[in-house]
Amino acid sequence: MPPFVTEDYEIIKAYSDFTNIALLRVNETGNITDINECAGTLFNMSAASVINTSLTHFCEQYQFDMPQNGHTAQYQRSHFEHLTLQWQIHHLDDNQVITAEVLDSAFHTAFFNDQLFGMLNKMPIAIYCKDLYGIYVETNDYCNRIALGETCNTSIVGRVDNDLTWADTAAILQAHDRRVYQGKTYQFEEQVILANGANECMQSIKSPLVDDNNHVIGMVGISINKSLLKPPQNQPNHQQFSTREQECLKLLANGHTVREVGELLGISKRTAEAHINHIKAKTKTFKLFQTGFIIGQDRHIDLL
Repeated sequence: MPPFVTEDYEIIKAYSDFTNIALLRVNETGNITDINECAGTLFNMSAASVINTSLTHFCEQYQFDMPQNGHTAQYQRSHFEHLTLQWQIHHLDDNQVITAEVLDSAFHTAFFNDQLFGMLNKMPIAIYCKDLYGIYVETNDYCNRIALGETCNTSIVGRVDNDLTWADTAAILQAHDRRVYQGKTYQFEEQVILANGANECMQSIKSPLVDDNNHVIGMVGISINKSLLKPPQNQPNHQQFSTREQECLKLLANGHTVREVGELLGISKRTAEAHINHIKAKTKTFKLFQTGFIIGQDRHIDLL
């Protein structure tokens, strides 16, 4: 970045934002007095969180060397595989305007950022990212807890499914992952044994993770315990049907007419129609084919 040709700080700041260059303004005592939008995005911070913070403390917090004019260095950051910055120091009155131009960077995954994790960690949802070898490279707190236990403070990053409590079903999980590596998003029901010993069915959505050249480099998964999912309001529960209504449903499912249902159950056609109308009312349907479709969605009703 060339030296500034203006003494107007706001113009300098606007130019830096336009060219995607991070900017820090530092006063004569060495404290940060302002940052631009690009710096906030790059370092995942707000202006309010760093105003009046010393530049030395900022560098320690973000594990940077003290900026030197023209200095280029590569840094390891939590959401970057690598980050190469070139620092420039410009003098403006009694202030220093320090800029950092990104020469090269690679995200672990843009999906995993601190803000999103902060929000999703409050929910009972396991979020994870695996590479093409099935190694976990990013996980949220909930994923770590169900794998290692509620009191465990470590992560499963660096492990594979065979290393975890659900090793017995690892081959199935890995087969699902391989389908995702072909470049498509899939939804799976996956049986796993959690750290607390519970054998649970997880509803999982897995999508391919691609690089800038659209090459698949891994997958991102979201899994939630099916027991936490509420069924749709119009989806019936077998307990809401009487014994006679379930008998009618079985016969209808086997292709019998309403008249035949009555004959087989030893009741009149009108009584059979009354039972079927009660079923329609409970499923909020008007046609028998609609009723059959709704019933078919509930795997807990064993009618056939």
